[in-house]
Amino acid sequence: MTINPDVTRNTLREWAGDGWVPLAIVFTDIVGSTAMGVRLNNLAGLLEAQGDLTAARPLLERALAICEQALGPDHPHTNRVRQNLASLVEQTR
Repeated sequence: MTINPDVTRNTLREWAGDGWVPLAIVFTDIVGSTAMGVRLNNLAGLLEAQGDLTAARPLLERALAICEQALGPDHPHTNRVRQNLASLVEQTR
């Protein structure tokens, strides 16, 4: 996963308050674009790197749904998001 080190979890919270994860999911439902899937995947990677696996999981699940719908189940990016989600689930076992 690509993670921008200049964007921290605290910075994201400043942008959208304490409800930033649900806000991201709401915007995804409105936009539903491949670009939003990529952004959610990247945000989940940031959260995972910071150890917040609980917050990362719904973002990856939504990113996967977007990519499957927009790109198809066999697209390389869809597969990458699926692998990221599988890795995160494995870490929580």
